[in-house]
Amino acid sequence: MTVPLNDLVTLAADAVYADEWRPAFTPTAHLVEIDAGSVTQAADLFANATAALELPEGAAIRKWSGFEDRLWESISTTGREVVVIVLRHADALLAGQLAVLLEAVSVFTTIAHGFADRSSDPKSVFIVLTGAGPNFP
Repeated sequence: MTVPLNDLVTLAADAVYADEWRPAFTPTAHLVEIDAGSVTQAADLFANATAALELPEGAAIRKWSGFEDRLWESISTTGREVVVIVLRHADALLAGQLAVLLEAVSVFTTIAHGFADRSSDPKSVFIVLTGAGPNFP
């Protein structure tokens, strides 16, 4: 299956991502999946990112700069040229945590542009936001 990643940020139905896109990405891309379904504040997103990145105890993400640094480290240490950052259940952030969603996407796009502009070991970084409802086709 060809996954339609034509833009830097792609919106997708979570079920389509889980059933079709994730299996297509797994053999070739470095996947970073962060679940936003239970996020009620930035600290929840940081905790979910800490778990998703399998950071050691004592290395918890506590602020946005740490969020960016840890994602950067994860991407820079992968041997894969294609990276997909997936924020699952992003729709949960639309009701009351829009600022967290916007800040997360800002971090993701900063990272994507940073890796694209590197002269040594550039990587193609794509961002997928999944959810349910009319905003997530």
